[in-house]
Amino acid sequence: MDVLLHDTLISKTDFMANVNTLPASRAKYLTFAPPTDGIRTVYYLTGTHYAQGELKKGKETGVWTYWHRNGQKAREGRFVNGQRDGTHTYWYENGKMRGVGGFKNDAYEGSWTMYAEDGTQQSVQTYQAGKLAK
Repeated sequence: MDVLLHDTLISKTDFMANVNTLPASRAKYLTFAPPTDGIRTVYYLTGTHYAQGELKKGKETGVWTYWHRNGQKAREGRFVNGQRDGTHTYWYENGKMRGVGGFKNDAYEGSWTMYAEDGTQQSVQTYQAGKLAK
């Protein structure tokens, strides 16, 4: 199992098991390349989830979920070819919704509703092509 922190491999079970017997001459050529396709799960150093989703050709695709360090969901949304696309939802560390809105081609699009940490609605704004609509 590979353990990744963002895009950096911090543990590889089969490598770590043999680290004491790996000759220095081989070690200087050893590199790790994170997988470019398939399900990617990233953890905080504490072992709790940081992010999980699918990669295609090294880019996020489909629904990705991110978590706060305390284990509460932080955000969730859809990606197309590495760009945010569709509805994305954000939460505070206390589990209450922080905001929800849309993206198109990685730019804010449509209605965005933001909430205070106590759950009360703060604002509703509309975006077009990443810019606040007037």
